Amino acid sequence: MIWTISLHIFATFFMTGLIWFVQLVHYPLFADVPDSHRPLYTKKHGVKTAWIVLPMMSLELITGIFLYFKHPTTLIWALGALLLLAIWGLTLKQFAPLHAKLAQTGDPRYVQHLVRYNWLRTLFWSARSLLVLSWLVGHIP
Repeated sequence: MIWTISLHIFATFFMTGLIWFVQLVHYPLFADVPDSHRPLYTKKHGVKTAWIVLPMMSLELITGIFLYFKHPTTLIWALGALLLLAIWGLTLKQFAPLHAKLAQTGDPRYVQHLVRYNWLRTLFWSARSLLVLSWLVGHIP
């Protein structure tokens, strides 16, 4: 159980740090890529980013679901699971299509959408980190 919690804490904090970097640095830099180069840049971004994001998001999801089922009546794990589902839902339903449109067209409006809508995932991951931290603080002897 300690390994599951440790992996979950690591993945959650990692993804929270990464989403802040993406929000403040990475997505805004898409606007500096010339429109004609943006489709190729976006495709390369997607492939390279997936090598980091997919394993960490998957680790966080798997350990989060396990911890929820291990502690279903604990508010921290229940809220954490809901936030995880919301993050995955947003990623699959909103961000994957936005990235696909940006890769097809290079339209700078999609860059603006990424930056604007990503605040929600940034908020959700930050809230998850606070939940995990509050659980951690409550269990430190």
